[in-house]
Amino acid sequence: MADRRDLLLLDAELREAWGIDVGSIEEPGWWKRLERDCPPELVARFREAHEVYSEAKIDGGLQTELAERAFFDLVADDRLLGRVHSHRRPVIIDCAVAVDDLVLGGGIAGPVLDVGCHAGYLSAWWARHESLEVVGCDLCVPALELGRRQCDRLGRAVELVEGDLLPDGDEGRFELIVAVDVLPEEIEGGLRGLERLVSGLSDNGWLVLSTGHRLDVAWSPLERVRRRLAELELGFVVAGCLGGVVSPEQEPLGQNMFVFRRGGSGGLPEDCVEQARHDWTGFLEHAGDPDVPDREKTVAWYRARRC
Repeated sequence: MADRRDLLLLDAELREAWGIDVGSIEEPGWWKRLERDCPPELVARFREAHEVYSEAKIDGGLQTELAERAFFDLVADDRLLGRVHSHRRPVIIDCAVAVDDLVLGGGIAGPVLDVGCHAGYLSAWWARHESLEVVGCDLCVPALELGRRQCDRLGRAVELVEGDLLPDGDEGRFELIVAVDVLPEEIEGGLRGLERLVSGLSDNGWLVLSTGHRLDVAWSPLERVRRRLAELELGFVVAGCLGGVVSPEQEPLGQNMFVFRRGGSGGLPEDCVEQARHDWTGFLEHAGDPDVPDREKTVAWYRARRC
C-alpha cells in the first residue's frame, strides 16, 4: 500500500509535470483564472467545445463521440491539460495507487495497457515499475503527441498509440488492462466494450474497471452483467472506491472500482457496489477534518493515514 512518501511523489509529479492540481472547472473563479492566464481566442474555443460536450447525450452515439473528440483534442493544449484534468484529480491519484498496489501485490509483470490514457500521465507513473511494459492508447492524437514529449522529459519508457479501447493486433497480449471512465455508461455499449477489452488480456490477465456512475446504475440490470462476465471467464477479485475532494467548494467525488482476472472463478457478488463503498463512510469523516489539507482528501490518502 502506498505510504505518505509515495503519495507526495505522485502529487508532485501530477502537479509539476502535468499541471494537475486541486481545483475544478465547476469551481467559482475557474473561468476567470482561465481568462486571466490564456489568450482570448483559446478561451473562446474552449468555452464553445465545453458547452457542446456538456450538452451531448451520454449514449455512445455519433454526436456524443464527435463532441467528446473535439473537446479532448482541444484539452491536449498544454495550457488547458492540467486545468481540465484537475477536475478528476482524486480519481487519478486513487487509480494510480490502486494499480501500484495490484502490480506489487499480484506480482504482475509484462505488458500493461492504460485505456483512454489521453496524454499518458498515469502511464508515465506506472512506467516507474521496471517489470512493466506500459502502453497507453487513446483516440486523441494531439494528446498522444504531447504525452510522448512529456514522457521523454520524465525519462519514462511508455508506448503511446492511437487506438479505440485496444490497439490493433494486441489480442491476448496484456497482463493488466486499466479501463477507468472509458466504457459507455449504458449496458449495450458497455458490455461490447468489455468484450473488446477482455480480448486483449492474456490467459491469466487482470482487468481494472471503473465507470463514473455506480455499476448498478450504469450497467443495469446487474444480473445480465454477471452472466456476461461468467461467459467471458472473467472472475471477480475485489472492489474498491476511487475519489475525494476536488475543491473546497464541492462535495467529494467518488466512484466504484472493480478488479477482475481472466480465468478466475469468482462471480460478481450481488453486493459488489456495497463492497466497493466500504471505505467511503470513513473517508467522508477524514475529508471533513479541517486539519487535513485538501490535497490529501482522497481515498488513497485516507487509507495511507490509517496504516
